[in-house]
Amino acid sequence: LGGFSASEVLRDSNYSSLEKKIRSFINDSRVHFVRGFFNESLTPDLAVRRKMRPAMYVELDCDLYTSTHTALEWLFASNLVVPGTLIGYNDWRGSMEQRWAHAEVIDQHRVRGESG
Repeated sequence: LGGFSASEVLRDSNYSSLEKKIRSFINDSRVHFVRGFFNESLTPDLAVRRKMRPAMYVELDCDLYTSTHTALEWLFASNLVVPGTLIGYNDWRGSMEQRWAHAEVIDQHRVRGESG
């Protein structure tokens, strides 16, 4: 577990009841949860099945190179990152792995951007 764990904060380790509690705070039918590791749950058809549209903002909380790379690659392959999409990282200054994965994927997709 990372520095923040909803199950610890809400004192509930049952996925179904934890999701219900989280939904009570969000209260938005457009929000969907995808359970699992990135490399298993971010399937090629996920964005189509969930009727996802291009993102205005993406916050990646991936501490490792592999998970950051997998998530970014999936976002680009699913056409969810478009011109104007902002990508944020929870640990940009502290994680060389996030920056490394970001640089590789951005370069691979020939994207130019600004960092700040």
